[in-house]
Amino acid sequence: MSELAKLKETRAVLNDMIKSTTVVGQINPYPVIKVYFETLARTAIQRSERGILTLLITDTTKTDKWTTIKSVADLTKENWTEENIALIQTAFEVFSPYKIMIRRKGADDVAVFLKELESLKVTHLACPELESSDDTKVVTWIKGETNKRNIVYVSAFADKSDDCRVVELSNKAVKHKLIESYDPKKFTVMVAGAIAGCPLNRSLDNVIFPNIISVDNVEAKNGKFSMYNDDDVVRCRMALNSKTTFDSTWKPGTRFIKIFEGMNIVKFDIEDTFKDYWCGLYINDYDNKIAFCNNINKVYFKELTPNVLSPDFDNKIDIDVDANRRYIVTDGKDPDTMSETEIRTYPTGEDVYLYGQVRFSNTMVNLSLGIQY
Repeated sequence: MSELAKLKETRAVLNDMIKSTTVVGQINPYPVIKVYFETLARTAIQRSERGILTLLITDTTKTDKWTTIKSVADLTKENWTEENIALIQTAFEVFSPYKIMIRRKGADDVAVFLKELESLKVTHLACPELESSDDTKVVTWIKGETNKRNIVYVSAFADKSDDCRVVELSNKAVKHKLIESYDPKKFTVMVAGAIAGCPLNRSLDNVIFPNIISVDNVEAKNGKFSMYNDDDVVRCRMALNSKTTFDSTWKPGTRFIKIFEGMNIVKFDIEDTFKDYWCGLYINDYDNKIAFCNNINKVYFKELTPNVLSPDFDNKIDIDVDANRRYIVTDGKDPDTMSETEIRTYPTGEDVYLYGQVRFSNTMVNLSLGIQY
């Protein structure tokens, strides 16, 4: 049985257990809980290749608003113009996303399309026909709070977005081997498809884009996704998003697309597992909080090392003591009169305050070679 099939089977077993649970209480020591976290981690790389790309394209060949395809074989002249078939195919040229959801652009405003995205399971987005004003609307939405699943948008217009969810193309001239009328707006489809299909155990740094035959020469800099001509091929220089300002939370490594994709996998794996298999099922006491943390630290994080998480760092989550202290104050007590153990174990109602530090693995990118002769 494949790991992905095992994940599906384990999820079904857990769902059956939840249905049969009649008493809210302590976490039962089901071996399947451990198996679920192990399988989540073991399938992280495979699942990272299964990004769901959404495209907004004008095509009146058919009237269906939404169409989903999983391969180039699904693109037929009965459904799409020859120009759009050629364009959509480029999303599969570097790495292949799990599937592509195509929204036929009508007369409605781009805001209508963005509202639809809020209820869809989507990971990456390209809008190859939008002009600057509508592209700005998309970037604003991508950076907003309603983009809860951190959809990543590839833009040919955006500049200084300073957000991991926006990838800004630097090159202003891009030539495709098979498409005569090609430009950076159309190139967003290929880049978004490559990001959606790229596995977490590698990155797009230095990857050859096979059907791109030339690009203009641009200066490499942070915040820009740039390509360069290398002999008779065109390569990605460094796969960067638009993040350019950093702090203790958003460290410099988050500018790499690989790192941010890994952050999303980990974030949503933990949040979704809590929502599906902890929320509303177990008493919010210290033992249950620690049981949740231990499943993540000793099973999930362990299995994510070294391809996703760095083996040279103590990756862990634990009780957020500072958040507990703030809760204690709102409860009318003084945390300064309490021991750390009392603060850690203090009952926090329905709220679970956890804090973690992890370090993500990156690929080799820059070589500094000093040789003494």
